[in-house]
Amino acid sequence: MKDIRNVVSGAAHVVVQAGNIEFGLPAPRPPMQLPGWQGALFNQRQAQAALSGALPEGGAGLLCVSGQPGVGKSALVVHWARRNLAHFPDGVLYADLRGHNPATTPAEPGEVLDPFLHALGVPGLGGVEDRAAQYRSALSGKRVLVVLDDATSAEQVRPLLPGGRSVVVVTSRSRLRGLVVRDGAVDVPLGPLSLAEAVALIVERSDGVGVADDPATEVLARRCGCLPLLLLIAAQRIDGFTFSTAAELAGELAEKAVFAVLRDDGDVVGVSYRRLAPEQARVFRLLGLLPGATATPEAVVALTGLPLGAVREALGALCLANLLEVVVAGQRFQLVSPLREYAAERADEEEDAQERFEAVSRVLGWHLASALAADRALGAARAGVIFSGSGRPFADAGEAGRWLASERVNLVACARRAAELGEHGVAWRLAVALFEHCYRVKAWDDWITVHEIGLASARASGEAVAVALVLGGLGVAFRERREHGRAEECFREALEIHEGVRDERGIGWVAIRYAQLCRELGRGGEAVALAFRALDVAEHGGDRQRAGEARNSLSGLHREAGRTAEALARAQEALVDFTAAGSARSVAWARLSAANALRDAGRFAEAVELYALVREARRAPGEEYGLALVLAELGYARCLSGDVAVGLAELREGLALLPEADAVRERVLGWIERFTAPDEADPTGDRPGP
Repeated sequence: MKDIRNVVSGAAHVVVQAGNIEFGLPAPRPPMQLPGWQGALFNQRQAQAALSGALPEGGAGLLCVSGQPGVGKSALVVHWARRNLAHFPDGVLYADLRGHNPATTPAEPGEVLDPFLHALGVPGLGGVEDRAAQYRSALSGKRVLVVLDDATSAEQVRPLLPGGRSVVVVTSRSRLRGLVVRDGAVDVPLGPLSLAEAVALIVERSDGVGVADDPATEVLARRCGCLPLLLLIAAQRIDGFTFSTAAELAGELAEKAVFAVLRDDGDVVGVSYRRLAPEQARVFRLLGLLPGATATPEAVVALTGLPLGAVREALGALCLANLLEVVVAGQRFQLVSPLREYAAERADEEEDAQERFEAVSRVLGWHLASALAADRALGAARAGVIFSGSGRPFADAGEAGRWLASERVNLVACARRAAELGEHGVAWRLAVALFEHCYRVKAWDDWITVHEIGLASARASGEAVAVALVLGGLGVAFRERREHGRAEECFREALEIHEGVRDERGIGWVAIRYAQLCRELGRGGEAVALAFRALDVAEHGGDRQRAGEARNSLSGLHREAGRTAEALARAQEALVDFTAAGSARSVAWARLSAANALRDAGRFAEAVELYALVREARRAPGEEYGLALVLAELGYARCLSGDVAVGLAELREGLALLPEADAVRERVLGWIERFTAPDEADPTGDRPGP
């Protein structure tokens, strides 16, 4: 037996004897890696709700927050994470993937895995795949939030997906479609603030005086595209030193590009732009030159000269990079103001002047050719407007009306740009092409704006007939706005020009509309003379459409003079003319005139029957104003016939469709008041004229 001894030397208190002593290190505390400050969050309630709504109950989840530079993605996610820490008892991991940091390169997965594993108490040995496996094992069964900020691609993110019960939130300027399709990610797009939120941000963060009450604050918010980053920088500039008021800064931004004035520590857009493929970058640059607020793929084809397939691919790539916004999926896109200015700046630097001019000329020509084709589809094309360019075709009036409604703002912008470039023929033709559409939908502001632009260009071009054509359309707009003096000036000059060049079609067109003005001013004799003059030139030229318009105008004049038999006869003659001309829309106007004459003659049943035909014809899209008129006239006829309850309902339905500034509203309100008055015992008694 061996002699085993334990020897202890020196001072000792309690001595423990054991063959083996085992102990474990304390478990690491759950990581909490959220940044201490990510900027303020301003009313992104909808986006926060979207994140919370996509948060799975107890299971794994992958959420992708995407948005353009400066929209506040990082701030949103960090604020949201802090408010939802209770859902993640095992901690939060955070990594800046540096996807769009101009000062460095994007983070490699290995760079991110090492600090993640260290925070989890795992040594982290081997290559990237080995460390990714250790990372997944460490999080197995745990509920951790992993925030991957500023990712550049799905490939950068995938090695960092933990699986298990953890949730990953990724932010990126690009919409990481690969994660959505292959990995089941939930896409959470983040847009700019609302205008009210943007104004509130400037007011809250600004040291300037009177910012809250300054109308320029709203202008400033719009110029910043309602992007939080730019809004914050703008608010900081209103400090009493750089700029004292919002108006001063807004004025500076009106003269210079937003990104040139509101510089921060980095190139917030340039990194995304430089990562585009060459063709995509060119499309982005040229979009900065596009007149108008939005663009269709067909317009971009004209702008760039690329095939439609290539354009669609480039637009898709720009949307994925959040450099372009979708307005209508696959059909309409837009650059917000700061990005548009950046794109135009890049075009100025990277495209030569000739290419920029040719690109804009192509898209102006395409818009004009398309607008003229739409005007022809409406059945109202004006004589003397010829253009050889090619645009989009239209199957019928309905399709043409919808296109004009969606493009009207862009077409006005095209006219303005054409005038600025000296393309005066394009500018005045756009005004004429828009006349009928603006007349039908009562778009008075755009109507007057584009005609004033077109008139200046027509005068600059030296084309007398062009001046007369635009003046005629402008005169109608002023007449409808009850600016009678200005309307008469337009009609007189237009008529004088048409007479000087012996343009009979032009004389007839203006004379009919001038007659309507005289009728409204109570100058019945002049109105009749003008209407007969229009009829004479129409019959001389064999123009059944213009002859019908003249006879229809005479019908109204006869009716106002109490000559209902003559009024009915002229309306019936107009009906024959319009039928021969093949104008179904004008046929409805003639029937309306005939119905009015029958009503005034006390033949209510016949009048109501005709009104009903017109009402059905006017239920087509884009005919809301015409429908309002016939409903009002029909309602009045029913009230006169004794069917007051139904008549009042139709009067109110018509009133609801009339524009607020329309002169007809006063007449309709008078009828409604008359037949709802308690002392109105005899609905067929003395009545005001319609």
